Amino acid sequence: MAPLTPVSSSNVDSVGEVNGDLRVIFRNGGVYDYKGAGRELRYMLAARSKGTYLHWLIKGTYPYKRVAQLAQLADGRTKAQTPAPKSDRIKGSRRNPRGSASTTRGGIEIDAATEKALRNKVDALKGKRRVDIGTLKAVYRRGAGAFSTSHRPGMTRNQWSMGRVNAFLKLLKTGQRKKAYTTDLDLLPKSHPQSTRQAEDTVRPTPAMRRAAKWALEQRAAAPPSKRAGTPVGIARARDLAANRPLSVDTLKRIRDFVNRSASTADAQPARDEQGHVPKAKQALGLWGARRGTEVAKWAAKQIRRLEGDK
Repeated sequence: MAPLTPVSSSNVDSVGEVNGDLRVIFRNGGVYDYKGAGRELRYMLAARSKGTYLHWLIKGTYPYKRVAQLAQLADGRTKAQTPAPKSDRIKGSRRNPRGSASTTRGGIEIDAATEKALRNKVDALKGKRRVDIGTLKAVYRRGAGAFSTSHRPGMTRNQWSMGRVNAFLKLLKTGQRKKAYTTDLDLLPKSHPQSTRQAEDTVRPTPAMRRAAKWALEQRAAAPPSKRAGTPVGIARARDLAANRPLSVDTLKRIRDFVNRSASTADAQPARDEQGHVPKAKQALGLWGARRGTEVAKWAAKQIRRLEGDK
C-alpha cells in the first residue's frame, strides 16, 4: 500500500494516492478508494477542512468502493506511519497553540538551539529559492504536530520535525519530494512552481460563487446520467470554485464569457423538471459559479480590468 498522510480531522484519519485513486481511512476504521480522485490529494491536504472537502468535492463526483478495515491494512503501513503512543500525542501547548503553524508569520516559540539550527539553514540558502525563519519554524512545528499522530519508532520529536524541515528545503531547492509529501506546499514562496499560495495576479472566487458551484455539483450528482450537465472542463471549474482556489485572468475571462453566453438560457428554464431534477442549463451555469443572471460575469470583468491594469 502507498504511504498515507495522517490529517487533522474529526472524521478522516489519513489519505493517500493508490494507483490514481484517492484512498481515505476514516476514524471509524473504514477504508475507501475513490476511483480517479488521486489528483485531488494535493488540494484536499491543502484544504482547511479535510472532511468538508471530501463531502463537497469527492463524494458524489467519484465512484468509490470499500476496500478494507484499518486492521486489515496494519501490516501494510510503513514504519514512519506507526501510530504514536499515548505519551506522544500532544495537541498544541501554551507556547504554541493549535493552528500556530498555519502561516509563515514566525510567531512560533522554539528552544534556542533549534532556532539557531533553523537560522543556519536559512543562511545557507542561495539564489532565488529562499525562505525566512518564520517559514522554517512553521514547517518544524507542523512536524512536531505530525509526530503526535505517527512516527518512526526510536525517533525523537526534534528529529522527526527537523527531518520534515530538510524535506521541505529539498523541495524548495530541487522541486523533488515524495508523492505523499504535500502538506507544506502552502508554505512555499508564491513563485515556486509547486506552491499552492495565491499568486499576486489572481483573485479568489466570491462566497456566492463557491456556494453556486457546490450546489451545482450536488444537483449534478443527484441527477441520472442522462440529465447531468457539464463537460470535464466545467466540472473541474466547479471543483476549483468550491475549493476556493485562486482564479487567473484567463480563467476569469472564461467565466465571464460562459456566464454571458449561458445565463439567458438557464434563466428561462424551470427550477426543476417533472421528475424533480434541476435542468442541465441551470446545472451548467452553477458549475461556473452563477445561479442566475450575469452578475458573476460583471464581477469577473471588473476583476479582469483591475488585474490587467496592475501590470
